[in-house]
Amino acid sequence: MTTEPPPLKLVAARNIAGSGAVMGIAGGLLLWLMGWVGPVYFPYFVVAGAVIGGVLFGVPGYLFERKVVRERKSAQAEASAKAAADYAAALAHAREQGAAAAAASASAAASAPGYPSSYPGTMGPTSTPAWTPMSSAGATAAPMGPGSAGGSAGVSATGADMPVTWPLDEPLCVLETNRERDAWEATKALHLSPDRIIGFTTFPPEDIAHDLGIPPASIFKISRVEGEGNVDPGDLERIGNFIERHLGGGEGRVVVLPAVENLVEAGNVRNVRRLLEVVRDLAQGSRGSMLVTLDPVSLPEAQVTLLERGARKLGTSGN
Repeated sequence: MTTEPPPLKLVAARNIAGSGAVMGIAGGLLLWLMGWVGPVYFPYFVVAGAVIGGVLFGVPGYLFERKVVRERKSAQAEASAKAAADYAAALAHAREQGAAAAAASASAAASAPGYPSSYPGTMGPTSTPAWTPMSSAGATAAPMGPGSAGGSAGVSATGADMPVTWPLDEPLCVLETNRERDAWEATKALHLSPDRIIGFTTFPPEDIAHDLGIPPASIFKISRVEGEGNVDPGDLERIGNFIERHLGGGEGRVVVLPAVENLVEAGNVRNVRRLLEVVRDLAQGSRGSMLVTLDPVSLPEAQVTLLERGARKLGTSGN
């Protein structure tokens, strides 16, 4: 997802130089009108004024524009390096704590099967919704608490009877639901190794990781609140960098991105569409897959159609 800055085009510098040339010509005309320059020398003064004006104004404009472009390139390079460092740190942490997290998950499941009803932190002005543990084999899980990602609490658009089947041979899959938990249930049913999963959530990452039996460092929280491991929903470049590095780490890797309507609300639907297209191509090249959820009632129909174009639309288990 990293992009190179556009090639240097000194449009502003040329415009400034042109303005200086016009001012030089105007100065020659003024000298002629005031009678200080005769008709014979008038063309020479006009040409000289244009050249001098263009140089006096154009050179500083050229130097200033080059400075602006250099600073822009430097800022983009720093942002890319920061994203790479964040991902490398998260991956290293995940590998170090893999065994410990699996043991802690089994111990916690035996001693404390439930989670707290609410957690601090926000996705905007509302509090973080409560996370309900995923159901065990075939059982129906309770719905999320208020303020769940992409819509209010209620019945999933897919129907909560059975978990959906996520076909890993499809590079991009879309699940229409207003419950983020549906995506994680589909992920849990795959029984993948922890290093093959990267996900984004509006819930506390440790809760998702607990149910999946993977280190919390593999899950990033989508939130406008700054914090370690948090990603702003409008920062599609950073989200794309995390996904690109994960899919580039080997074949058969998966990406879970619930509630893409949050990304649309924080930015632009066409930019989100571009992100999905790029990730689909990357997943296809690495034999991976990406699952996104979308609440169809939260966006206009035209935007829903645009986001789902070229993706495998999932339903309940067996579809």
